[in-house]
Amino acid sequence: MKKKIILILTVVIVAPIAFYIYLGLREQEKKDEKFICDCQKNGTVTEVELSSKYFTPQKTEIFFNKKKINYKQSLYDKYFLFSFDLIVKKSSKDTLFVKCEKKTVKIYNFDVDTLIINKKQGLACDLKEVTVDGEKQYARSGIVLD
Repeated sequence: MKKKIILILTVVIVAPIAFYIYLGLREQEKKDEKFICDCQKNGTVTEVELSSKYFTPQKTEIFFNKKKINYKQSLYDKYFLFSFDLIVKKSSKDTLFVKCEKKTVKIYNFDVDTLIINKKQGLACDLKEVTVDGEKQYARSGIVLD
């Protein structure tokens, strides 16, 4: 008799708890799916880092959507690094132009990806890859112009 009462009480207590845990996980899954869709559809603001041996900061201009972009410059080994923030979208028809006296580089097809950073931060949008003058390039560690 005691075993039946304990079993019934366990089922009565555990079943609702399990059900609410299941509902919570489903709700979080829906939120994650919405975030991923928004990330891919609306894009994200990301810091873009371009590196080059030949583009010099004094003579280089960067344009996006026909607007000039201000950038931070630094020197790393023999490479110049150009850093700036940019709003990128997955299927963007926008093109980023990097112009110097002798050469113009076109960067387009910004592919935005959704990453799981860690359990505390959750999902995050990031720039995955771009097309630089017709060649796909992985963009997470920076974009090489040369």
